[in-house]
Amino acid sequence: MDELAQREDVCLFALDETGIRLESSSFYGWAPRGQRLHVEANGDHKGVNVIGATEILRHYRAFYSMHPSGEGMKTQHVGQFIDKLMRMNNDKEVWVIWDNYRPHRSIASDYEDKYRGRLHFVFLPPYSPELNPQENIWAWLKDYCARTTYLENGPRATAFSSCVAPTLSAWGTSACSTIKELHQRIHKFHPYAYNTPSKVRRRVDARAYAKVA
Repeated sequence: MDELAQREDVCLFALDETGIRLESSSFYGWAPRGQRLHVEANGDHKGVNVIGATEILRHYRAFYSMHPSGEGMKTQHVGQFIDKLMRMNNDKEVWVIWDNYRPHRSIASDYEDKYRGRLHFVFLPPYSPELNPQENIWAWLKDYCARTTYLENGPRATAFSSCVAPTLSAWGTSACSTIKELHQRIHKFHPYAYNTPSKVRRRVDARAYAKVA
């Protein structure tokens, strides 16, 4: 880490994928003792899958792409995102920290060869999402998607936000009612994050995160 930090021609990214749905697949609630709990559900599991990478060494820039949840997350999506990352950093040597997800493994060798020493992948230990700083950005994004509407609608809405939005966020569920609105929320979040690098740094700074991990 210290060696990379001393080089101005290097950037280090944490990369990961996540999904955000219009309706959660997890339902919890409360009912009087002895009575059956009834939870209304519309069965709509539509949403988006997001690939994201955040520079965690010095600049704290975020990149992302979205895909319909029905498409799944495929190797071609990951490859296209890596190409985008390399275009946006065409004067840098790029290091990427990511997990052992099958599409990652399947393209790693070919893409390192493709970029001839400019691209390097670092694989995390199996089943260790807590070691990927990008998970902190996903938590922030999901919280943002769950809260945005209600924070703009007065005291009652703020009370709703403080009680219900954290639960929606934890379930990977948005407060949106349409895919279009969900897209708008996510598109709105990234400029917000870009313009508040101190908040990004607090969540993902590589050196501070390594100490915590």
